Amino acid sequence: MAAGTVLVMTTSASSHGSTSDSSSAFGRIAHTTVRLSEPGDLIAAIPALLGFTPTRSIVAICLSGETRPTLGAVMRHDLILGEGHGLSDVMRMAVDQFATVCGRDGASGMLVVFVDDRLGSERHRSSVVDVVEYLEDAVNRQGVELIDSYLTAQIREGCEWFSL
Repeated sequence: MAAGTVLVMTTSASSHGSTSDSSSAFGRIAHTTVRLSEPGDLIAAIPALLGFTPTRSIVAICLSGETRPTLGAVMRHDLILGEGHGLSDVMRMAVDQFATVCGRDGASGMLVVFVDDRLGSERHRSSVVDVVEYLEDAVNRQGVELIDSYLTAQIREGCEWFSL
């Protein structure tokens, strides 16, 4: 099991020397390429990708491309943990929808991040394993590989994460 620490950093697009921009119906939009090479980088980027900091959530991230994967759809759902009775119907539907979106978008892989302060309990960790197993089957049916699953209690600087 891999583990690490989340390092959070925010900067404006202009601080990266970005000069690329394009026009849209909403005006000019600056484009910046951000490289995420470590799981902690990806976890730290989730609030920017979603527009808010998730709690008690499952976040699925589609990846496209083999040698230099790029981010595709980023999806989030409330993490509804079972009480020892397997996955709830709501979690099954959410996971199936994640897999469908990745398959439809032609993703080659998916990463999933569980953000939940209850993951210290063995019962809750066991429920997360159930979700991961179901998710892996669902994405495989779509021709997508579940690359890795990460757990963190919250997304903030210094917070530890673990890989399943």
